[in-house]
Amino acid sequence: QLNSTFPYILRSAILRQRVSEYLGVSGVPAVTTTVMENSNIFTMRVRHSDPQWAYEVIQAMIACYPQVADYVVGDTDLILLDESGVPTRPVYDLDLTDSLVLGAVGGVLLWCVFILLLTLCRRTIHNEDELQHTLNYTCLGIVPATKVVGKDKRCPLIHHDNGKFGFAESVRLLQMHVSKEMHAQNKKVLMISGAIPGEGKTTIAVNLAIASAKAGNRTLLVDCDQYNPSVAKSLSVEKQVSMREYMQNSITAKELLSKTSIRHLYCMNTDVDIKEQDVKEAFGKLMRAARETFDVIILDTPPCSLMVDAAELSDLADCAMLVIRQDYASRDQILEGVRLLTDNGLPLIGCALNGVSGNLATYGYQYGNGYGYGYGYGYGYGYGYGSKYGYGYGYGSKKHDSD
Repeated sequence: QLNSTFPYILRSAILRQRVSEYLGVSGVPAVTTTVMENSNIFTMRVRHSDPQWAYEVIQAMIACYPQVADYVVGDTDLILLDESGVPTRPVYDLDLTDSLVLGAVGGVLLWCVFILLLTLCRRTIHNEDELQHTLNYTCLGIVPATKVVGKDKRCPLIHHDNGKFGFAESVRLLQMHVSKEMHAQNKKVLMISGAIPGEGKTTIAVNLAIASAKAGNRTLLVDCDQYNPSVAKSLSVEKQVSMREYMQNSITAKELLSKTSIRHLYCMNTDVDIKEQDVKEAFGKLMRAARETFDVIILDTPPCSLMVDAAELSDLADCAMLVIRQDYASRDQILEGVRLLTDNGLPLIGCALNGVSGNLATYGYQYGNGYGYGYGYGYGYGYGYGSKYGYGYGYGSKKHDSD
């Protein structure tokens, strides 16, 4: 009977009121009890941040308990078997070192989970295998991440590269693969685009044009991105003529072209809305004339999944290449860009994986697909590549004596 009534009495409001009056306070901490089975022995415990106050409360409980128990079970004696005394240390002693270690490990695990979830949600392209698996198109080249140059944030150029990151060699290898594909398919006009802004399509277009010109090809680079024209700035071309002047017969097609500091390389800025019918007709006329003069024509267009300009130009180009920045655009955005580019029958010769960091960049331009590269001196430049099995291919570039 005492075994079952001990907890009830200790938790009762009557006992807590008596203890409060005994101590002269308005309230006391909660009391917990543990009863030994089949006995009248029990343990009382009071927890509080002040050890002295906890001790005084439990002493008041012992003093007031018989008075309350007398109303419930009759005359009762409470015999104290063991007194705890004033506690000298907390029940749960806080170890700062263990807490810091546990917090650090927990934080790292949470960040890992967050990054994993973020990666799964974004579903971006991380390497060449993922690119080919997602798009089923050839990866023509892997270009390492580079930093913009100077205060005006110009894109890096291959003839200014110090070779530290292999940027120049990667672009030359990309140009070699692009030229091979275009030569095999008898193509001359290449459209370069990206899925969304920030993929580095202009950097690739400018440097691809430089590499093509240095290979001896008369090359025309056309800036078709009226929203963010940056080709002339990247090539340090100061004087640019507006295409509106050409449409008004104020200038000739030859005057519309801007000569760069690089031999065989010219650039042109459309700076008009290519979606306008009269602009499109004038631009088409220019492209037909340019085909007779230049060996390679590169069109730098706006992002294809956001703007329709690239799709509007698809009937003026022979083929297209999509620039994909590592871990940037989502796979859905990239697939939508490919769909918009190819809806009108424009063939996509492949993709370039740009902004690659770490060992993948090194692997890409040194050992990717087993390719190697070299220079031949004599009349112009010669490029060649071979597979790891020893079968090689080669082709030459056109030699021009003058501009």
